[in-house]
Amino acid sequence: ESGNDKLINRTLELLSQWNAGLSSIKGHGLVKDACSELQKEGIFFPEVEAPKASFLEKAPEWVKGERCFYCRDEFSKISLSKGRHHCRNCGNSVCGSCSTQTTPLPHFNMPKPQRVCDKCYRKVKPGAPTAK
Repeated sequence: ESGNDKLINRTLELLSQWNAGLSSIKGHGLVKDACSELQKEGIFFPEVEAPKASFLEKAPEWVKGERCFYCRDEFSKISLSKGRHHCRNCGNSVCGSCSTQTTPLPHFNMPKPQRVCDKCYRKVKPGAPTAK
């Protein structure tokens, strides 16, 4: 297989992945149409596994709050060590006691561990113990 063949095959593989990843997004027609046109011309696309989540998912916007979303403590009365934080998975304002974990969030393209609330940590890592 020549360098050009490798490039062509890799490009077709990526187009297939993009088509699968964008299939749930309304208006993704450009990639879908390109794939359809190439298939009509006899171009073979390799089978790819559909992604578990769209690679266009955006992290939630941070929710402003005067109280922790979970324990309801007021941030103005919380010591600096407990602090106000935002869960990178759900966006809620949480105190340090209710956000004791970090974990990668690959569905938001965040491969490095991010601060998350304990509830989201249990969702993202089922069966994982929390510090509470």
